[in-house]
Amino acid sequence: MPNDLCQCSHWGVLTKGRIKVRTKQGDETHEATQTFCGAPGHAPEALEVSECVEFSPTKELHEALDRVKAQSG
Repeated sequence: MPNDLCQCSHWGVLTKGRIKVRTKQGDETHEATQTFCGAPGHAPEALEVSECVEFSPTKELHEALDRVKAQSG
């Protein structure tokens, strides 16, 4: 993906754990019960076992997942 950053938007709530989201503007940390918005140009990292409910535009999500699959293998 461009600059190793996801280009798909994501909105959701973290139901368990902690995540860090890296962006060009800096890092954000989210904890369980917090909502989040991942604009295009982000890279998530699970800081511990985490679960979330997430919503993303279907077309952009499939494009991002296809890129990840192609790079994995």
